[in-house]
Amino acid sequence: MSQFASQARKISAPTVVAAVSALVFGWNAVPALAHAAHQSGTQLKLHEVIVTAERRAENVERTPLAITAISGSQLGTLGVTSATHLNGLVPDVHIGNAGPGVEISIRGIVSTNNTEVGDPAVAFNVDGVYLALSRSAAGTLFDIKRIEVLRGPQGTLYGRNATAGAINVITNKPDFRRSYGKVALDYGNYNTIETFGMINLPVDSKFAMRAAFMTNHHSGYSTNFPAQPYNDLASDAARVEALWKPLRNLSFLLSMNYYHDGGAGAALNAPIGLYAIGGHATPYDFPVSANAYNDETAKGVTLTAKWALPIGTLTYIGDYRQDDWHNSTGSDAVGSYGSSCATATSANCQNVVFSSLQGQTSDELRLSNSVGALKWVGGLYYFREHNNVFLGLSPIAGITSLAFVQPSVSEVSRAVYGQVTYSLTRHLRLIGGLRYNKDHKGRIGSTDAFGPIVGETCAGCIPLYNNFASLNWSKLTWKAGVDVNVNRRTMLFGTVATGFKDGGYGDGVPPNNHPYNPETILAYELGTKNVLFHHRLQVNADAFYDLYKNYQASGLALVAGQPSTVTLNAGKATIDGVELETEALLTRHDELSISASYLHAYFTQFDLPLGDAFNSGPVSYAGNTLPNAPHFTLHLGYQHVFELRNGAALVPRIDTGWTGKQNLDYHNYALTEQSAYTRTDLSLTYQAPRTWRVMLYVHNLENNAVLTTAAPDPRAITQAIGRQAGYGIYMAPRTYGVRISASF
Repeated sequence: MSQFASQARKISAPTVVAAVSALVFGWNAVPALAHAAHQSGTQLKLHEVIVTAERRAENVERTPLAITAISGSQLGTLGVTSATHLNGLVPDVHIGNAGPGVEISIRGIVSTNNTEVGDPAVAFNVDGVYLALSRSAAGTLFDIKRIEVLRGPQGTLYGRNATAGAINVITNKPDFRRSYGKVALDYGNYNTIETFGMINLPVDSKFAMRAAFMTNHHSGYSTNFPAQPYNDLASDAARVEALWKPLRNLSFLLSMNYYHDGGAGAALNAPIGLYAIGGHATPYDFPVSANAYNDETAKGVTLTAKWALPIGTLTYIGDYRQDDWHNSTGSDAVGSYGSSCATATSANCQNVVFSSLQGQTSDELRLSNSVGALKWVGGLYYFREHNNVFLGLSPIAGITSLAFVQPSVSEVSRAVYGQVTYSLTRHLRLIGGLRYNKDHKGRIGSTDAFGPIVGETCAGCIPLYNNFASLNWSKLTWKAGVDVNVNRRTMLFGTVATGFKDGGYGDGVPPNNHPYNPETILAYELGTKNVLFHHRLQVNADAFYDLYKNYQASGLALVAGQPSTVTLNAGKATIDGVELETEALLTRHDELSISASYLHAYFTQFDLPLGDAFNSGPVSYAGNTLPNAPHFTLHLGYQHVFELRNGAALVPRIDTGWTGKQNLDYHNYALTEQSAYTRTDLSLTYQAPRTWRVMLYVHNLENNAVLTTAAPDPRAITQAIGRQAGYGIYMAPRTYGVRISASF
């Protein structure tokens, strides 16, 4: 079952390598995002950031990966409370809304199949637990210690593999030192009210607890017919953690989390191109066929046990979570451009009812050693997901209703993985890793019609056709590399790695259920990290050259006369580019960060002998750019600290970025192109001498309506119009407000 969705000059691998070499040996330079400064005695320097991306604690500037680490305090300074706020902060990372979830793209690789059948190209992990649904990420970004963003294929270090990268969210844990807490209140336009609270309670020297909550409510960014706004938010989230250390070398952490999102939710995508000419004032103002409701409840429990043994640390992570989503919404008129929905039953207007009852379990057992010349990690991983899905469309011209009824959608993944780092000398290390996957996907269901939608059922419907799939894959992937300390200030690393992502299926029964093959990647990377001028300047650079086979490109096609997400295999795709990150402490009061990237991502082989919904005959998309892959991006952040006589501080900050033009769909029609744009965030913070602060902020100062996802509509009257009319999702308009926080 599927839901509604939403040539440049090639740089060769030698050119990319030469570019980085120039940075390394000409600049003697490269690292991560703003870390805030501190003084050690009389020496002023940037803060050291410790990450666990390689399953051991180490300085981010000594980690041979393309990684950006953002601390929890930095997230607060930047006003990051959702995944989409990370846009522009990390090179070649683009995050867009996709209904209740998000689409995360790294280096032009994104999974646009956000249905229960698809797998994300970027793994989203919270405290080591992989979240299968992109919508599950919405309720995680509060009381955060840091976020680690890894670019490139992942598999030899993590339970769940990914082709494009991983985002690791590490939450704050209970500690035994003292009792403390924090509260915050945010009020802004669109009637925004956001609250946050946290308390840490050490019970004794062996047991401690920590609890945190966040609520975020705002009115809709968009209008609706007849009066209800949509694209609103009414979310509440909480997390409770208990840490028990019965022995010095043994600990148990139990984490329970809850998330609920209500309100109207997101209507079906905003009309773009010819569909948007019917008097719509802005992309946020268009009538749809029915009022909406949104009701999502997610909850989970995780047990993490760590046992320090003489041979290494044994870690077990067991997790169970459930995500139930019920949604009803409408769409603008389709099939003839320029029209609108006068009533809920107007011609070509649809009401949509959707429900998803998802559950996932995962178990990971890992043994690692982080001392001595030979450092290593090895693990076993098991993941199982089950989903019960219903999608009802009503009314449809000529058919009373259409329903996708899929009571059993399943996925199972088993893996064994490991990676070693061996120090040949004090300054030279070799890296090697392997992973073996054995995966299964299946579905039992049907597509029904000719009956009214009653609640979340199709009353009296009869099957049009059955939906069945049972597919299995196995794959061995690997990683090899070297890193060297050129001197005390500079590290150089190079890696070659492979990656793998499961295939999948569409509607129908074999062999006519549109199966697609697994996606594989061969990735070359050369990088350097530098800490200069007595730790007051950090500069990181990466060059990469990726070769994809069977790249999974998702878009809209017609299934039973209705647009559904269909995934195709592009034969080959090539991605190369350069990324640069710098952080400088100019003075005791001035901090500057600059990041930039060049990306060249395009299909080298993408032939469809039978055409698609927009081309009746053979067609080739070779030479088209990959979706969500702007050639150039640039971001600048600057802040100055004014110290006041009373011991307080006044801190103005600006974060501004420029993103080059990009196309959001593999067809590369003009309809789905997002032109180059800038986005600026401003803040002014008063930090009191003791425990409280006040921040004034504005996000998206330009108030640009930026498309984050878009697709042409295969239902249009003719193929020519289909290339000029479709649907998209836009980034939030300008928002502003005041945030007050206090610690105790």
